[in-house]
Amino acid sequence: PRLPAALLVVGSPDLSPGGHDVVAALRRHGLRVTALTERPAPPGVTHSYLARTIAGSAAGAGEGAPPVAGTALIEVDLHSESDRDRDVVARLYQRARTRTVTRAGTFGSVERVAERTAFVSLWLDRLGLRVGRPLAVAHVGQDAALVAHEPVPGLTLSERGEDVSDDALASAWRALTALHDGRVAHGSLDTDAVVVDDDGNAWLERLHAAELDAPEGLLLVDRANLLVSTTLAVGAERAVAACRDGLGVDGLVATLPYVQIPALPLTTRLRLRRRENVVGAIRSQAEALTGAEKVELVRLARVQLSTLLMLAGGLLALVVLLPQLTNFTDSAKAIGDADWPWLLPVLVIMPLWYVATTITFRAATPLRPPFGLSYLNQLAAATLNRVTPNGIGGLGTNIRFLQRSGYDTAGAATVMALVSLTGGVGGAVLIGVFLTWAGQSQETFPWPDGAVLLVVAGAVLGAIGLVVAVPALRRLVGDKVGPIVRQARSAITELLTDPRRCATMLGSSIAGSLLQLACLWFVLEAFGGSVSIAVMGAVLFGGKAIAGAAPTPGGLGAVEAALIGGLSGAGVDPAVATPAVLVFRLLTYWAVVIPGWFALRILRARHAL
Repeated sequence: PRLPAALLVVGSPDLSPGGHDVVAALRRHGLRVTALTERPAPPGVTHSYLARTIAGSAAGAGEGAPPVAGTALIEVDLHSESDRDRDVVARLYQRARTRTVTRAGTFGSVERVAERTAFVSLWLDRLGLRVGRPLAVAHVGQDAALVAHEPVPGLTLSERGEDVSDDALASAWRALTALHDGRVAHGSLDTDAVVVDDDGNAWLERLHAAELDAPEGLLLVDRANLLVSTTLAVGAERAVAACRDGLGVDGLVATLPYVQIPALPLTTRLRLRRRENVVGAIRSQAEALTGAEKVELVRLARVQLSTLLMLAGGLLALVVLLPQLTNFTDSAKAIGDADWPWLLPVLVIMPLWYVATTITFRAATPLRPPFGLSYLNQLAAATLNRVTPNGIGGLGTNIRFLQRSGYDTAGAATVMALVSLTGGVGGAVLIGVFLTWAGQSQETFPWPDGAVLLVVAGAVLGAIGLVVAVPALRRLVGDKVGPIVRQARSAITELLTDPRRCATMLGSSIAGSLLQLACLWFVLEAFGGSVSIAVMGAVLFGGKAIAGAAPTPGGLGAVEAALIGGLSGAGVDPAVATPAVLVFRLLTYWAVVIPGWFALRILRARHAL
């Protein structure tokens, strides 16, 4: 047990194949190696070698393979599972953190990386770009693969340092333009990846992260990365001028929203440490050079630090509150005594709940996007809501889906305002119905104490009075609330013009909420809890409405505490209410993450997001 902890502290040993294994693999492909020298490995490569071969040795195994005429030296890049850049945690963090990860996959094998690198080199050579043409791709042992390629002549822009000429910078931007004309994103295009030979021609290296048929966002990230890395080498004035000359004014302006630290690869971000002001200097220089207005940065981060802090806060609140509500020993006994088959209907009901949300969503959209894609979009939006507060992730996903379906931004925002309004109205109706029903029943119901209601009412009236009395607060609230009120009024006006559409949206919204209530009933039955439907509905809808004010994603922590407290106040044993609520939230809130992740991939593959 001590070994994993020690490896975590001091690092794991390098289990990559040695030089003898590399030589044997090259000779297996007909390359007669006489000397092998290791050199510093670039990012994405475990070990890099310079191999001396006998001129005329075969470039591929088998009879009749073409000779490598005049080649005395070749470069060999070894990809191994020992590479720290392939660390699982690091790759998962990068994929979760930003939207700039390529479609190549998070867990691609080293063999696939080597094969892709060789194929991309051949493809770029066919497009007319200067690259080191591959000579061999070979498996080395069980967990490593290599790519041998012709050497690239010249020095990288980094090696030239401050002596980089304007002609060399111009050559780099010409190579980038030719690369992007072929819809290929390099993935790590910095001053280490561009080599300029004695004739002033730019060559491209480090193609392991390249993406074919790349989306526009990845191409713009390439531009931003080259602009930032050249700025670090020659300063903002020369780098921005070279970018303008290479891309034109429009190309430079289109790049600026991506000139931000989250968009950049790790190697460039590391170079920017203690020099973060370089990014702002680039944008200022570009705005001064082009006369463009201050650009708005594109939002690239999927998960913000503030979101992680709020998640941690919600979990902490849950951990602190649970011991106050129940005894863990009794809860463990309730889990052991649970009648688990009662949970099977929940697995059927939850997909139907997303059918109801899909019907609500499509009823709000006159263009009626396909039902299947709309359903996948609801799964994807729900998944992103699990890591973003106040439904921001789901809102952004829905708006992007609507834009892909033919709506402009304003139209998409109106649709989502309709959906939100319908959900609010449906929730208010259910709260009113179940609170009235529960109040008329003879069962115990945890009504708030009169003093508590007076304090809450006083606080609300005091806040309203403060806003009315202070002009600055009035203007602030008006600026924030005014657009929302106007959008809601427009949505209501549009909705009332079509009663059938209004009834469909409201009915499906209420039906979805009732399906959640059915899930809670089945979960309580599994744990032996007993409470009437009226009280259960009042606790569920009232508790979720109150906890909805919490800033954590999905009211994490607050919803659980509200439901456990409400059910306990209604007479359910806290030892039963606690595991029942946690299982209910697991099945109805968190279980969507796995299918939602696949839904995201499908939607992106079909260019629906």
